Amino acid sequence: MPFRLPNGRKMSLKKISGDPSTPAQELKARIRQLEALFKNSLDGIAFVDSTNRIIDINSRFAQLFGYELSEIKGANIDDILDKSKPGSTNRNFSNRILTGETITTEGTRYTKEGQPLEMIIQGIPIIENETVYGAYAMYTDVTEQKKAAAELKKSEQKYREILSTIKDGYFEVNLKGKITFCNNAAAEQMGYHPDELRGKHYHSLCKNPDLVYKNFSSLLQTGKSERALTVELIRKDGTELFGELTLSVIRDKTGNVQGFRGLGRDITERKKYEEKLRYLSLHDQLTGLYNRSYFENELERLDKSREYPITIIVTDLDGLKLFNDTVGHEQGDRLLKECAGVLRQSLRGADILARIGGDEFVIILPKTNSQTGKKIVERIKNSIDSYNRHQPGDLPLSISIGLATVNNSQRDLKQIFKEADDFMYREKLHKGIDARSQIISSLMTTLGERDYIAQGHTRRVELLCLEMGKRTGLSKKQLLNLSLLAQVHDLGKVGIPDQVLFKKKPLSKKEW
Repeated sequence: MPFRLPNGRKMSLKKISGDPSTPAQELKARIRQLEALFKNSLDGIAFVDSTNRIIDINSRFAQLFGYELSEIKGANIDDILDKSKPGSTNRNFSNRILTGETITTEGTRYTKEGQPLEMIIQGIPIIENETVYGAYAMYTDVTEQKKAAAELKKSEQKYREILSTIKDGYFEVNLKGKITFCNNAAAEQMGYHPDELRGKHYHSLCKNPDLVYKNFSSLLQTGKSERALTVELIRKDGTELFGELTLSVIRDKTGNVQGFRGLGRDITERKKYEEKLRYLSLHDQLTGLYNRSYFENELERLDKSREYPITIIVTDLDGLKLFNDTVGHEQGDRLLKECAGVLRQSLRGADILARIGGDEFVIILPKTNSQTGKKIVERIKNSIDSYNRHQPGDLPLSISIGLATVNNSQRDLKQIFKEADDFMYREKLHKGIDARSQIISSLMTTLGERDYIAQGHTRRVELLCLEMGKRTGLSKKQLLNLSLLAQVHDLGKVGIPDQVLFKKKPLSKKEW
């Protein structure tokens, strides 16, 4: 079977093969394969002669560019494919191919209607006895892929721009645990420049890297995003921050996991606020002791525990209302703090001390029998006496104490608390008059130390009141009350600063 070369002359199969020993049947089969490939290829193929003129085209070429063979046969292929934009074809490629070089390149070629197509172009020369008789030009349409790539690049650029401006930190980590990308916000949160943060291993940035590793492992197994993961992070300067992370996996086109991406925000201030709220929900704001809510929760917990015997001590600060009424709530609050401090230093580390009311404190002593509880009560009383001895002229501390003990869980701890509370009130009633007198005496002493005239003045007022009471026929009890009133009528001066009390000029509105 003859094969027509680009110059139009025929050559035998034997001559084309260049191998006289090749069987004719095998060569025929190869030629049929080549013809089938030419005809059915998904790429556009043009067969050109040694002057780059079109000899033949396949159907895909006609489909791509819109030409029939009869329209372009004998024309220069470069003239045809850059007809809408002359000079756009790199003719040097054609020259190189027709000198025997095989070339693969990319370029733009134009259809009959002038539409540009992005192509991968292959030029394969036909050589016989070192002579180039023509070439095959193969065109693979990659227009849509190029558009998609351009859109992807545009989208990625937009995506990167968005990431660079958002306030949340964004980062990507490879499977080795190293940061491959981060936005400015992530770098700022950690105190780094973005270039410094990239390449760092998460181990060096996390206070508890095992927790992060556990979540990465979970992501690998489930593929599900991890949301609101709180992690303690370490900044470049060594300070710590709390980060709230949302993690997800990064997959390639085939679905294989390539790494992880995450969004993080600095929630350090929120955590501090939450800790403060949690603290306040369990502590008394004035004294820093536990509050009633915590105390009641502990009663419930210990009620079901094995920490018996349990002793409960209830204490009450005597005369707090008198302090508040005479020297002001500020001084009363100071006395409450002093009382809390004395109680705290008298207890053991495992003991629980709470302020459960305005002037009432309660102490829970786990694994403490009645005898040990009484020793602790004595220690508290000695601490109170020591405080009063070392605070000459200051407001005295006086407390009433009640104690009760339970040896097993057969009795409810709330009942034991009520027993201790009842014992405390009995003691308060028992020493009520003495405690009140002691407080008033101390206040009067303080007043006398601050105002030397007041002592003589108070005595003169008392004598005048008693004389007036006798003349008006008051009873003995009424006279005693009148005498007491005369003694304490200036007691409020104790709570007034000296610069106000002894000011010679008129008082301001605030001072009044």
